Amino acid sequence: GDIEQVNRLYSCPANGVVGILKVYVRYALNLPETDGWLSKPDPYVKITAVDHNGVHVIRTSSTKQGTQSPSWNEWVTLGGREWQFFRIRVWDNDFFFDDEVTMSETVPITAGYHFFKQHCIDSSCNGYLKYDYDLILDGDECSPNPCQNGGTCQDG
Repeated sequence: GDIEQVNRLYSCPANGVVGILKVYVRYALNLPETDGWLSKPDPYVKITAVDHNGVHVIRTSSTKQGTQSPSWNEWVTLGGREWQFFRIRVWDNDFFFDDEVTMSETVPITAGYHFFKQHCIDSSCNGYLKYDYDLILDGDECSPNPCQNGGTCQDG
Protein backbone atom coordinates (compact mmCIF):
# COMPACT_ATOMS: atom_id res chain seq x y z
CA GLY A 1 0.00 0.00 0.00
CA ASP A 2 1.23 3.41 1.06
CA ILE A 3 4.66 2.14 2.24
CA GLU A 4 5.34 0.47 -1.12
CA GLN A 5 4.25 3.59 -3.00
CA VAL A 6 6.50 5.82 -0.89
CA ASN A 7 9.50 3.49 -1.27
CA ARG A 8 9.00 3.41 -5.04
CA LEU A 9 8.63 7.19 -5.29
CA TYR A 10 11.73 7.85 -3.16
CA SER A 11 13.94 5.27 -4.91
CA CYS A 12 12.78 5.53 -8.54
CA PRO A 13 13.33 8.95 -10.06
CA ALA A 14 10.68 9.56 -12.68
CA ASN A 15 9.12 12.22 -14.81
CA GLY A 16 7.23 14.79 -12.81
CA VAL A 17 5.16 17.84 -13.62
CA VAL A 18 7.12 21.04 -14.21
CA GLY A 19 5.69 23.98 -12.33
CA ILE A 20 5.58 26.09 -9.21
CA LEU A 21 4.21 24.18 -6.22
CA LYS A 22 2.31 26.02 -3.48
CA VAL A 23 0.32 24.58 -0.58
CA TYR A 24 -2.39 26.63 1.14
CA VAL A 25 -2.57 25.45 4.75
CA ARG A 26 -6.11 26.19 5.95
CA TYR A 27 -6.87 24.77 9.41
CA ALA A 28 -6.95 21.66 11.59
CA LEU A 29 -9.62 20.38 13.96
CA ASN A 30 -9.41 18.13 17.02
CA LEU A 31 -5.66 17.56 17.09
CA PRO A 32 -4.60 15.22 19.91
CA GLU A 33 -2.93 16.51 23.08
CA THR A 34 0.67 15.43 22.52
CA ASP A 35 2.02 17.35 25.53
CA GLY A 36 -0.19 15.66 28.12
CA TRP A 37 -2.93 17.29 30.15
CA LEU A 38 -0.75 20.19 31.31
CA SER A 39 -0.58 22.02 27.99
CA LYS A 40 -2.08 22.15 24.52
CA PRO A 41 -0.02 21.42 21.39
CA ASP A 42 1.79 24.14 19.44
CA PRO A 43 1.10 22.82 15.93
CA TYR A 44 2.77 23.56 12.63
CA VAL A 45 2.59 21.86 9.24
CA LYS A 46 5.66 20.36 7.58
CA ILE A 47 5.63 19.76 3.83
CA THR A 48 8.34 17.69 2.14
CA ALA A 49 8.15 17.87 -1.66
CA VAL A 50 10.21 15.57 -3.88
CA ASP A 51 11.24 16.36 -7.43
CA HIS A 52 11.90 13.99 -10.34
CA ASN A 53 15.53 13.50 -9.23
CA GLY A 54 14.55 12.60 -5.66
CA VAL A 55 15.65 15.98 -4.26
CA HIS A 56 13.69 16.93 -1.11
CA VAL A 57 12.47 20.48 -0.50
CA ILE A 58 11.15 21.03 3.03
CA ARG A 59 9.04 23.97 4.15
CA THR A 60 6.92 24.64 7.23
CA SER A 61 3.97 26.81 8.14
CA SER A 62 3.98 29.15 11.10
CA THR A 63 3.50 27.65 14.57
CA LYS A 64 0.20 28.25 16.37
CA GLN A 65 0.51 28.38 20.14
CA GLY A 66 -1.55 26.23 22.52
CA THR A 67 -4.39 24.96 20.34
CA GLN A 68 -5.90 21.70 19.15
CA SER A 69 -7.83 23.47 16.37
CA PRO A 70 -5.40 25.90 14.72
CA SER A 71 -6.20 28.17 11.79
CA TRP A 72 -3.26 29.07 9.52
CA ASN A 73 -4.75 30.37 6.25
CA GLU A 74 -1.28 30.77 4.77
CA TRP A 75 0.57 29.82 1.60
CA VAL A 76 3.71 27.70 1.76
CA THR A 77 5.67 28.00 -1.49
CA LEU A 78 8.01 25.18 -2.48
CA GLY A 79 9.25 26.72 -5.73
CA GLY A 80 9.57 25.70 -9.36
CA ARG A 81 10.83 22.23 -10.29
CA GLU A 82 9.74 19.03 -11.96
CA TRP A 83 7.68 17.73 -9.03
CA GLN A 84 6.60 14.13 -8.31
CA PHE A 85 4.86 14.23 -4.92
CA PHE A 86 4.77 15.82 -1.49
CA ARG A 87 4.24 14.56 2.04
CA ILE A 88 2.30 16.59 4.58
CA ARG A 89 2.21 16.17 8.35
CA VAL A 90 1.25 18.18 11.44
CA TRP A 91 3.90 18.48 14.17
CA ASP A 92 3.85 19.85 17.73
CA ASN A 93 6.63 22.37 18.34
CA ASP A 94 8.34 21.50 21.63
CA PHE A 95 11.44 22.84 23.36
CA PHE A 96 13.71 19.81 22.82
CA PHE A 97 12.01 17.45 20.34
CA ASP A 98 8.99 18.08 18.14
CA ASP A 99 6.20 15.48 18.33
CA GLU A 100 4.37 14.02 15.35
CA VAL A 101 0.70 14.94 15.67
CA THR A 102 -0.56 13.22 12.51
CA MET A 103 0.42 10.39 10.25
CA SER A 104 2.06 11.64 7.08
CA GLU A 105 0.22 11.53 3.79
CA THR A 106 1.79 11.11 0.35
CA VAL A 107 0.16 13.25 -2.34
CA PRO A 108 1.09 12.59 -6.01
CA ILE A 109 1.28 15.98 -7.74
CA THR A 110 -0.91 16.85 -10.71
CA ALA A 111 -1.29 20.18 -12.47
CA GLY A 112 -3.93 22.67 -11.40
CA TYR A 113 -5.59 23.87 -8.22
CA HIS A 114 -6.81 21.18 -5.80
CA PHE A 115 -9.36 22.47 -3.25
CA PHE A 116 -10.03 21.37 0.33
CA LYS A 117 -7.88 18.27 0.55
CA GLN A 118 -8.33 16.52 3.90
CA HIS A 119 -5.55 14.81 5.83
CA CYS A 120 -6.82 12.72 8.77
CA ILE A 121 -4.84 12.49 11.99
CA ASP A 122 -5.56 8.76 12.24
CA SER A 123 -7.56 5.98 10.60
CA SER A 124 -10.82 7.06 12.32
CA CYS A 125 -10.45 10.69 11.11
CA ASN A 126 -11.69 12.22 14.39
CA GLY A 127 -9.34 15.11 13.68
CA TYR A 128 -7.95 16.42 10.43
CA LEU A 129 -6.01 19.04 8.50
CA LYS A 130 -7.56 20.92 5.58
CA TYR A 131 -5.35 22.27 2.82
CA ASP A 132 -5.27 23.10 -0.90
CA TYR A 133 -2.41 22.76 -3.31
CA ASP A 134 -1.65 24.44 -6.59
CA LEU A 135 0.82 23.44 -9.27
CA ILE A 136 1.15 26.31 -11.70
CA LEU A 137 2.47 24.89 -14.95
CA ASP A 138 5.76 26.44 -15.96
CA GLY A 139 6.03 27.25 -19.64
CA ASP A 140 9.50 28.63 -18.97
CA GLU A 141 11.80 25.62 -19.31
CA CYS A 142 14.80 27.63 -18.12
CA SER A 143 13.19 28.90 -14.91
CA PRO A 144 13.68 25.76 -12.80
CA ASN A 145 17.24 25.30 -14.08
CA PRO A 146 18.79 28.29 -15.88
CA CYS A 147 22.17 26.51 -15.96
CA GLN A 148 21.02 23.54 -18.05
CA ASN A 149 22.96 22.87 -21.27
CA GLY A 150 25.99 24.72 -19.89
CA GLY A 151 24.02 27.91 -19.21
CA THR A 152 22.74 28.15 -22.78
CA CYS A 153 19.10 27.29 -21.99
CA GLN A 154 16.61 29.03 -24.25
CA ASP A 155 12.83 28.89 -23.87
CA GLY A 156 10.83 27.74 -26.77
